[in-house]
Amino acid sequence: MIAAALLVLAIVATRFFSRFLQSPRHEPTSAHATPVRFTLTLPDDAEMANGAQFAVSADGTQIVIAARRAGQPPRLWVRRLQSLEWREMPGTDGAAFPFWSPDSRNIGFFADRRLKRIDVANSLTQTICDAGSGQGGTWGTQDVIVFAHDSGLSRVFASGGTPVPVTTVDGSHVQGAHLWPHFLPDGRRFVYLVQKANDEAATAVGQIDAIGSVRIAEGRGPTAFVADVLLFSRGGTLATQQFDPTGDKLTGEVETLGGVDEVAGSTTAGSAFSASSTVLVYRRGKEPRRQLTWFDRTGRHVDVVEKPDEYAGFALSPDGRRVAFARRSDEEASSIWLRDVASDRLYRLTTDRKRDAFPIWSPDASRIAFTSGGSDGVSVHAIVVDTGEKDDELFRSPESKRLTDWSLDGRFLIYTARSPKTGMDLWMLPTMGDRKPQPLYQTPANESQGRLSPDGRWIAYASDESGAGEVYVRAFPPSGGRWQISSRGGTHPRWRGDGRELFFLATDGQIMAVDVTAASTLRSGDPQRLLDVRGADDFAVSRDGQRFLVPLSVDDARDRQLHVVLNWASELRR
Repeated sequence: MIAAALLVLAIVATRFFSRFLQSPRHEPTSAHATPVRFTLTLPDDAEMANGAQFAVSADGTQIVIAARRAGQPPRLWVRRLQSLEWREMPGTDGAAFPFWSPDSRNIGFFADRRLKRIDVANSLTQTICDAGSGQGGTWGTQDVIVFAHDSGLSRVFASGGTPVPVTTVDGSHVQGAHLWPHFLPDGRRFVYLVQKANDEAATAVGQIDAIGSVRIAEGRGPTAFVADVLLFSRGGTLATQQFDPTGDKLTGEVETLGGVDEVAGSTTAGSAFSASSTVLVYRRGKEPRRQLTWFDRTGRHVDVVEKPDEYAGFALSPDGRRVAFARRSDEEASSIWLRDVASDRLYRLTTDRKRDAFPIWSPDASRIAFTSGGSDGVSVHAIVVDTGEKDDELFRSPESKRLTDWSLDGRFLIYTARSPKTGMDLWMLPTMGDRKPQPLYQTPANESQGRLSPDGRWIAYASDESGAGEVYVRAFPPSGGRWQISSRGGTHPRWRGDGRELFFLATDGQIMAVDVTAASTLRSGDPQRLLDVRGADDFAVSRDGQRFLVPLSVDDARDRQLHVVLNWASELRR
């Protein structure tokens, strides 16, 4: 009886959506249209990354997502709103940040550092051009695609060709990146996000036939022009404002959309909303809360270190006795805290109203280095653990960065920073002398997460030079070749205390272990699975390699749902 009732409900819902989607285009925006709200669940066992990993078609009849199942790369999935099933699209391995063609027949997406397209009807896939990191694309009515890459925005014909720059990132490094373009109705101009180096953002308008832009708003997330208004995210809420495309200026007051809040996403990952003139789709979710949890080598849960919270990096001391972590203290700031593992004592190391993050221990565990961000840029500090006394500021720049390691002799900090031209790069910062940063690996690929071996002779890191993220090892300081450690995707390398084993996080959420032999060259064995920490985005390992500290995400049912609002634009007329 229950199954029969569910079948009847499904049939009724299908007929309702079919009639709605076949109605004249002008009807949904008429004065008597009433918003209809419902949710869609992701495909079974599929997970979707944060941000702009889904899009609604221009005609409002279909939704595409980029999602992965355990042990598989992310792929595109398409669902018609009047259908009850998702359809997995072949030939889309590694897909990210999908967007639709104006006729709703094709989907653009990024994979293997390339811009690609797929015909929804026949699943024919085509590579359009190289695209670097590819953070956002938009397909205009003139059959031109504008997409984000490491040095700005470029245009390219949807049929393929050589990309032509349409914006360039400010050479003064005041700007960090140009991201998330969205065409205006004329198919010539587009709005996009200007990410500043101090993590603030602005909205600008550019055009495909000239390099240049007009700044129209400050302090906003990714923006789209839909239903004659700019739709944008601000503090987790969706809002709109009238926009005069003839004069490239905003008019009227900002209006928020009622009942649309806690919208997930970020400046770097893209905001988690998409809209046509009739259909709005968004994903809810606050900053993920995680719990620092101990596991042994067999995968057995041993203990927890800290309650669930929003962490901005953590580090296990070299002797394994203490854990330093950054967690949010209010909406605008985060602080560095310290937990003694044995006594369970907790105390706060930093108290200023800055975004203190990414703590790293000195080799003798006497100091902690961390980044501190504010409106005046990002600085690197070190603090004495026992006294809480800050050292002199080590370095300051307008660019955000993430500390990843401290050399055994104490002379260098390893960190990752983004370049407008080369994406993510590995750098080292001397802790004495002139303290002038020096690039370690700066290539067109993205290099990050550098970790030095215990003897200081090697550095393990993650790179997407092959088109997918893998773990590599090179000599330190840089010389000679490099050795690939992972074979099917890997990030976050970690050394065992004696340097004879290397751990990393696989794409399916497994912590992998690799035997390492290092002499004049380096030899490694085959990666072996240790434990499943699916949902974690980092980990630490004890010196003997027997225990693992993992920030496990706290389950939230909303993560697996997309929220849909039919006739959303009628809310603007109330």
